[in-house]
Amino acid sequence: MSEKATLASLVGLLATVGACSLVNAPDDVLPPGSGGSGASSTGGTATTGGNGGSGGMPECTTDPDCANADTDPCTIHICGPNNTCVLDSTTDPNDDDACTTDSCDPVTAQPVHEDIPPMDDNDACTIDYCDPAVGPRNELLAPIWEEDFSTNDFGWTLEGPWEIGPAIKGGTPVTSPFEKIGDPELDHSAGDDNGVAGVVIGGYTDPTAAIPMQYLTSPEFDATIPAQLQNGRLYLRFWRWLVADYEPFMRHTVEVWDGSAWQVVFSLPNGPVIADSDWKRMVYDITPYANANMRLRFGHAVLQAGVYPDAGSWTIDDVAVGFAKVELDDMNLCTDTVCDPVTGMVTHEPVVDIDDMDPCTFDTACDPARGVNHYDRLRKVVHDFSSAGSETGFTGQWQRGPAMMGVGDPPDDNTDSGDNAILGVNIGGAYNVNTSTAFTYSVNLAVLSTADGTVNLTWQRWLNAGPSGETPHRVELWRGGTLLTTLFSNGGLATMDNKWVEMATDLTPFLTTNPQFFQLRYSYQVTTSAATPRGGWNIDDVVVTTSACLP
Repeated sequence: MSEKATLASLVGLLATVGACSLVNAPDDVLPPGSGGSGASSTGGTATTGGNGGSGGMPECTTDPDCANADTDPCTIHICGPNNTCVLDSTTDPNDDDACTTDSCDPVTAQPVHEDIPPMDDNDACTIDYCDPAVGPRNELLAPIWEEDFSTNDFGWTLEGPWEIGPAIKGGTPVTSPFEKIGDPELDHSAGDDNGVAGVVIGGYTDPTAAIPMQYLTSPEFDATIPAQLQNGRLYLRFWRWLVADYEPFMRHTVEVWDGSAWQVVFSLPNGPVIADSDWKRMVYDITPYANANMRLRFGHAVLQAGVYPDAGSWTIDDVAVGFAKVELDDMNLCTDTVCDPVTGMVTHEPVVDIDDMDPCTFDTACDPARGVNHYDRLRKVVHDFSSAGSETGFTGQWQRGPAMMGVGDPPDDNTDSGDNAILGVNIGGAYNVNTSTAFTYSVNLAVLSTADGTVNLTWQRWLNAGPSGETPHRVELWRGGTLLTTLFSNGGLATMDNKWVEMATDLTPFLTTNPQFFQLRYSYQVTTSAATPRGGWNIDDVVVTTSACLP
């Protein structure tokens, strides 16, 4: 073969090989290159074909080398393995505001936040707005300031017995009209913080002394009405659980700051007591007081001694101030506010769910200031006089204390508990015969009605007294502040008990369909200084039982 022919054959062979994929035999020393273009910055050497390209990313030794890895300023690259730039993240434009859409400007790399417009629900009663926490909302009341008392981060000022903390159930010692109504076990909020504000959370007001007005006061907040709502109204809304005596014993108020003075929007009306059995929504129109330095405060005072000892006072939750297009409330807890979504007209419909369908509660008639309450039926009330609670005030020589033998008085009380406490006149001694005044002592029983079924009263006496002509001793039954009947009067001869004697009365004939407060009044009087000094009244274990829902 000529040299020229041999060269031509070699060229043809190379052309054939160039058209095929290179596949090395297993015993080849060097593997084929899997990418790249030979001796380039990204593909390896011309000899081996390299380890393959990295898709065009530049080489690097530190993160700053990757500052211009691509043309998008919203991306961030770092120097990764094999000394090549890799995508680490993109600029985060999120502002944690549910009322904006968030993006990154590809030119400036700055976050962009575009407002989400309110979603019109075509309801003439609602305000359409956006809440940064949850997004668009449509509500009767658009809050501008809210408090759920999960903490005191807002900085409320607390005076005297006011507290902010977890709700604690207050058990009532059933010695007053509040029966088993105490502070709530749970807050009103939907979350699990269980936070409330209250007067002695889970406890009771000190009934022994007057306490001046003391307040729970909010910080300042802007409550000016925006221009687009010049025809709207500003409302205060909160939820209360209030157990309180009335004036002249206690005072409870809700007040707002109008920019120059405090204005009272709620004051507890005169009797009877308020004893909420559940959370009640309170709404007050405070439009006349709108200003840029609004504050709220809740007041509590004990005006004089003699307050019912189990008055838990205020418990408050979910306070809000906000705007509305329509009238939200008529200041009547016996109506529900209803707004027509087409016309925006408001009506106040009577409350219809008075019966809670629980056979072990009685349901009160609705009172505009107190609403409807559902109280436990009275199972048993016992006054053993071991602690203060049942008295409404001592006069004369009435006392509560340990039994003490003397002048016919008993050496021990009647109660099995060992407290040895009784109610009596000059315990261990004789009544004073140098006075002609009648002295009384009232023992509070309970709120009772025909719904309680058969109701029985028993009490224990140890009485040593002269004839009624010299020292009349009486027991009277009162209902709703009115004398019903005299249950006991000593006779024309001296009474000389030498043991505890049980006295019993069926109260059922005195019950009415309307629940009313019952009370016993014990009295004694010395009508002549010639009377013989004797031990007088000794009383223990005043008990009321009912047939309804007995354990």
